[in-house]
Amino acid sequence: MKRLAITPLLCAWLLAPTGGAAHPHVFIEAGAGFVVDAEGRLAAVQISHIYDPLMTLLVLQEMGIDPFAALDPEASRSVAADQALLFDETGGFAALSVAGEAVALAPAQDIAARVEDDRLRIDFTRPLAAPAALDGRPARLAIYDPVYFIAFDLTGPVTVAGGTGCEAKALAWQPTEAVLALQAALADLPVDETPAEKDVGRLFAAEAQLTCR
Repeated sequence: MKRLAITPLLCAWLLAPTGGAAHPHVFIEAGAGFVVDAEGRLAAVQISHIYDPLMTLLVLQEMGIDPFAALDPEASRSVAADQALLFDETGGFAALSVAGEAVALAPAQDIAARVEDDRLRIDFTRPLAAPAALDGRPARLAIYDPVYFIAFDLTGPVTVAGGTGCEAKALAWQPTEAVLALQAALADLPVDETPAEKDVGRLFAAEAQLTCR
């Protein structure tokens, strides 16, 4: 096992009260969107991460940002830059497939941070490395942390921009007994260590699906 790379955001998370649970240690609500180009190809996905008020407070304090003041442009850029470091460590917290085949995503773009209703919100876009033809085939977006330090719950809207006859929706998590047993075992892992299972967080991903006729 290896130690986690510590950014200011992770430092705040490590200091947060969690009732003893180690993995996952942080819970984030997410939103997802699909962008279809004029030729009916999937061109990008859009993702949002929304932290709870306590975690928002801890993160901003750890970064030296006044959590009780409006998030000014400089502070917003600082949070976005720190989030970009996390993306570099985690593959951007997302994976995409079309008809079950993996589709490469480019690095995150247009990372934006703001606070609304006392909650830190991160919005960003992941363009596809090359637009993917859909031709009636479903596209599936998985939002997850590979080491399961963070658990994502797809509570925000799932949207689609562009395309004809397209429908986007959240998918229900359907774990097996073995996955549930693994989830329980991971709760005993020290908070600053990663699971031995590679990409284990994929088993607990929040997923959204796009279908276009």
